[in-house]
Amino acid sequence: MEDMKAGGREAAKRYAAFISYSHAADGKLAPAVQEGLVRLAKPWNRRRALNIFRDASGLAVTPDLWNDLRTALDSSAWLVIMASPEAAASEGVGKEILHWLSTRTPDRILLVVTGGTLRWDSRAGDFDREASTAVHPALYGRLRVEPRHVDMSWARGSDRLTLRDIVFRDQVAEIAAPLHGLTKDELDSADIREERRVRRLVRLTIGSLSILLVAALVATVLAVNALGNANRQLKIATARFMADRGALIGDTNPVLSQLLAVAATRVDPLNADGRHGMMAALARPGRGELLGHTGGVMSAQFSPDGRSVVTAGLDGTVRLWDRSSRKQIGSPLAEPAERYTSAAFSPDGGLLVTTSLSGSVRLWDLARRRPLGSPLTGHTGWVYTAAFSHDGRRLVTAGEDGTARLWDVATHRQEGVLVRRGRVISAAFSPDDRLLATVGDVKEEGVIQLWDTRTRRRIGGALKGRNGFIATVAFSPDGRRLATGGNDYATQLWDVTTRREAGAGLAGHGGPVTAVRFSPDGSVLATSSADGLARLWDAASGEQIGTLTGHTGYVTSLAFSPDGRELVTASRDDTARLWDVSVHRQLGAALTGGSGLVGSVSFSPDGRRLATAHADGVARVWEVAATPPRSVVLTGHTGAVMVARFSPDGRTLATAGEDGTVRLWDAASREQIGTLSGHEGRTFVLAFGADGKTLFASGGDNVVRQWDVRTGRRTGISMAGHAKEVIHMVPSPDGRTLLTSAAGTTRLWDTGTGRQLGAALRGAEDPFAAVAFSPDGRTLAATDSRNRLVLLDVATRKQVGASMLGHTGPVYAVAFSPDGKTVATAGEDRSVRLWDVETHRQIGRPINGHDGAVQAIAFAPTGRLVATAGADGTARVWNVSEVVDVLSQTCAVAGRPISPEEWELYAQDLPYQPVCP
Repeated sequence: MEDMKAGGREAAKRYAAFISYSHAADGKLAPAVQEGLVRLAKPWNRRRALNIFRDASGLAVTPDLWNDLRTALDSSAWLVIMASPEAAASEGVGKEILHWLSTRTPDRILLVVTGGTLRWDSRAGDFDREASTAVHPALYGRLRVEPRHVDMSWARGSDRLTLRDIVFRDQVAEIAAPLHGLTKDELDSADIREERRVRRLVRLTIGSLSILLVAALVATVLAVNALGNANRQLKIATARFMADRGALIGDTNPVLSQLLAVAATRVDPLNADGRHGMMAALARPGRGELLGHTGGVMSAQFSPDGRSVVTAGLDGTVRLWDRSSRKQIGSPLAEPAERYTSAAFSPDGGLLVTTSLSGSVRLWDLARRRPLGSPLTGHTGWVYTAAFSHDGRRLVTAGEDGTARLWDVATHRQEGVLVRRGRVISAAFSPDDRLLATVGDVKEEGVIQLWDTRTRRRIGGALKGRNGFIATVAFSPDGRRLATGGNDYATQLWDVTTRREAGAGLAGHGGPVTAVRFSPDGSVLATSSADGLARLWDAASGEQIGTLTGHTGYVTSLAFSPDGRELVTASRDDTARLWDVSVHRQLGAALTGGSGLVGSVSFSPDGRRLATAHADGVARVWEVAATPPRSVVLTGHTGAVMVARFSPDGRTLATAGEDGTVRLWDAASREQIGTLSGHEGRTFVLAFGADGKTLFASGGDNVVRQWDVRTGRRTGISMAGHAKEVIHMVPSPDGRTLLTSAAGTTRLWDTGTGRQLGAALRGAEDPFAAVAFSPDGRTLAATDSRNRLVLLDVATRKQVGASMLGHTGPVYAVAFSPDGKTVATAGEDRSVRLWDVETHRQIGRPINGHDGAVQAIAFAPTGRLVATAGADGTARVWNVSEVVDVLSQTCAVAGRPISPEEWELYAQDLPYQPVCP
């Protein structure tokens, strides 16, 4: 066996890692992970990159199996545990963990979650034993800090477990990096070098063919063909390499990821991987870096008009940036002797205030780009932050000297000093400027204090943080709540009126919380931390709704843009980053009302309204753009409403429910205009025909009946054949065919005659669950009992391309985007997933937010929004930002061309192309 000599491992160890897993649960996944670790970044002249032990591959048949396993454990540098409920119950996995911990440190354990849940309790410093179903009891109480883990639960049963799959490759790289003793970026660079060596061999082959072309005139035609084919293969290989690399660096370097996806398409226009890479890049929140500081960036903020960003750094510069191009505006504002801690715009955008470690506070005239008068002096130590009042008349500064100071902006005079002991680290005005909140510490205990800005007196006693200093504070836009964060790694929410904590706090960061900010509409709270991450939270529920990764150092501050669509973060890694926090995010608050699950969602043809069906016996029509959400309630059903659908012209809304009736409503007045009766038992599904004049409905009698919407009478055409209730019903775009699905049987019907078209449809191995027509009617999207999404050609009834697997439970709903290029799915695992029809790959990460199974899904007519209905009693609208011209938009987001140096690294054998001019 080869000795493992990479940094971070002991050279004497025979194996880089020992994989501990449940054979029953991960008998397919474990070998794939092992193979990926062996092949990733493998030098061309060696058999493997790493030597990995897995019992099924590394053991001979011996009478003392445990002795062999123990020897392998002792000969391994790392223990990789494939965590799942089955592994958590495995005696063998437990024995391997206990032996490892008896001889080794827990910091050499890597967790790969393949099923169940893993939840860390930051307060207890241990796994949450009730919520963590994937953790073996042998690990309880043994780890000092929250372990880094890789979630591969999506991969069970997947048929894409190779390094050619971008998601699988990325996660194998996460596991492999510490085994190599490298960062993920360093491992990526090593893999690039190996790929380049292989491409050099291809280039030598091309060269040899060129020589043959000259030397062998007799074989001219053959040589020309061979040379052309070799050049074609080189372009294909280079395009794939660019697309793969772009996906791997998407979180750490979003702009280069976008450029590589475009480059892949330019190099090989027939390569669908490039288009998928661009779509995946646009689905990520990262929108670029602001590069120029040569020291830590301590502050970043948008201008009031949202067009520019200001950053302040320890390098003694304050810089202004254009938001759209991400280019610096003019020269830095600099005072070489200063080390800036913050910079903030005045409400009218005409002034800038800066603070520094010297204790200086300075106002700047932005039009003239020069200091306005003398510095504001008074603090006797570092000044951490400064903030303008919302009317722009006052300024508050917070300092190490234990004071917060109020200043008159017009006169530059100090109005008052709010004295306290310890440090004042941050301060914030309430939206009406009547209150001021200050935070900091006294004798290492966090303190929050409210002040009356008119009298400059304290209001009540101090509010105590849980532990240690409090570094940041922010008012909600309505002024009713405060958010604070500090070195207890958590964010606390406070009710301003009662002066009590509102909820249990937001835990998740792995380091002190450095900044908290509410979005302009108050629906989202953003936090940043010394752990290098920014996190997004639903401000109402306290649920985490996003994590922004990419900074390589302490994140010092963050701020929302005035429109709430973007966030800017600053970091000690000398950069600021821009993030699109609207992409693949919930649009506004959840649509709630009543009790019980929401069974269906339907957009009006103009996309302005959304109809929802509720188990409490009502339907609701929502104004999609309203803030806060508002709806009109439609009553009349005497049981749960199962479905609600708009007619194609938007004038009529049809609802159906457990009372066995279908009710028609005038969509404008919301008045009931008809009742259709005739089904036995509940009416479960309905659909309008393409012309809007016909309505199809089915209920407990398993028969699909056809109704004339104008007369309210049955047409006489019915479709009988299903043995159980029809649970999905979709008309074809031309209205000639109706697709129905019941208990795993999917059928196609002629809507003119009511006759079944051919035999029932099913997958190669499984019956279908949810089904949908593509907009052109040529393709069906269907999900099966193995949680897979498949595409079928309607004419041939054969599957098109590979199955798509990602959901970890039954998939209940599927829908095509209006342009037919994307499919959305949702189901029991509470996630919404988007899939690229051309490449059969998932676009971006799963979209999460529901607290229960997702029952239904629908695209808005524009394709930019998706609505979902959940068992948690909510409907939600998501911004999915469907792209019409994906190449142009990717270039616009990237904001620059690929550099010659970047091109040389990723495509050294091809002539340079700027790709995004």
